[in-house]
Amino acid sequence: GIYHYSKDSSGNLTVSLPDVESPSEIPLQYALGSGHNARTILTLNHAADGVTEGIEHRVSCYPDQRLGMTVGHGAKKPESDLEKFGDITRGELTQRCVYCHTTTGNLTEGRIDRLVANVNCEKCHGPGSEHVRLARESKDPPPYSVGRAEWDVESEIQLCGDCHRLPRSITKQELRDYPDTLARFQPVGMLRSKCYLASNRQMKCSTCHDPHQSVHGISQADHEKSCIQCHDTSDSSHTICPVSSESNCIKCHMPTVPQEQGIEFHDHWIRIHKE
Repeated sequence: GIYHYSKDSSGNLTVSLPDVESPSEIPLQYALGSGHNARTILTLNHAADGVTEGIEHRVSCYPDQRLGMTVGHGAKKPESDLEKFGDITRGELTQRCVYCHTTTGNLTEGRIDRLVANVNCEKCHGPGSEHVRLARESKDPPPYSVGRAEWDVESEIQLCGDCHRLPRSITKQELRDYPDTLARFQPVGMLRSKCYLASNRQMKCSTCHDPHQSVHGISQADHEKSCIQCHDTSDSSHTICPVSSESNCIKCHMPTVPQEQGIEFHDHWIRIHKE
């Protein structure tokens, strides 16, 4: 069918399908995603059995303002009128969507209660109230007084992997086959990389990434400075690439892997590719 999007005088957004009887129209409630890859609409529905259902809409908005099929929906055939609007999730799966795309938010009777949109400081560092408490109790509070100031490697990987995925959330078959879709889940690749294993498992996400800075504004050369830290030609103890010792690290060892709708992710299983 043809999706019709509209906005009423109060600014409320809806989508309708003329060839669907019940429901013929549903609200557009929440937009998930930064927009760099896509934004996908989530609508919540308080089902008759009391469970909050999530409807991940079949149409997403991509960076060039293009509308297209939501990634992963192409092979799914709707089995009900409601599923013609999107993929229906229930229970823990719906809560996980909300958990990873917000700072705080709990599903309650078809809505998100105590919603703090986007991923802000408290998502990683814990409640800001602790920072305020320490500031009030001391004239000289510690500079990193909130939450996880002194993470160990494992804690950091678990924190990032909670939403970016860890091997435990991937099927054994997928881990064996390592399909292209796994490039989307960076910790899964990193944890099987020799860079991680040979570092006595001391490599972590922030070894290469500043969690307070978007990766999209950083040049490839700047990214590769992280590689050179451990593969420095001036250090005889380091392993040096015999093909290109100071450039093109990412292009060769972490190539982009095409996904659907023109989206690409760098493969974080750092290795020598056969191609």
